[in-house]
Amino acid sequence: MPYQAAAARLPRSRLQDPTRHRAVRLTQDERQAYKRYLALAPAHDFWKAVVSLKADLLVLGGAAADSVMGAEAETLAEAVVTRLYELARQYRIVGSPFIHNLAIKARLRRRGYCYHYVSDLLKTLNRRHWRHFQLHWAGSHKGTARESNALAITYASAPFASGMVVDAWRTGGKPYWRPIAGDTYSWVEDTSYYITP
Repeated sequence: MPYQAAAARLPRSRLQDPTRHRAVRLTQDERQAYKRYLALAPAHDFWKAVVSLKADLLVLGGAAADSVMGAEAETLAEAVVTRLYELARQYRIVGSPFIHNLAIKARLRRRGYCYHYVSDLLKTLNRRHWRHFQLHWAGSHKGTARESNALAITYASAPFASGMVVDAWRTGGKPYWRPIAGDTYSWVEDTSYYITP
């Protein structure tokens, strides 16, 4: 694979970002490998996230997973990851979630709160009918300063607690998901959610 070939040309630590370490001097060959690495890294990260999310979605189906469900899981995973990358660009994410929230409060940014992610994800994902999966609005600590919202995905007709939560706000716009049951937030389904304009 081209990505691994570029990464194999020099140690990964030297590929990460030589501009942060001024003492590191790359050879001509290493500079070319570094440029190739930078060009391929976003696509590699995107597809790595899609494949990983698809695998986790199939786990939700358990023994019921079949090739039809696999195709739908791949479509859903690609749609979620694609939309998260689009939203990160759209919101012009600044650093950590808390710094971005301060930028919104200072009117330097318009969107990027956790509920914006859920609203915009659901607007896109609800355009399709998902036969094997259900999408939910998940909330935690509702009505408090610690309130958090996320997209929850469950296997069709499975209990809410058996699903997974997609919470890109927590990672500053990067794809992130975890099982609801094992997360640090205590998620509950919020059936009164609204889609913001």
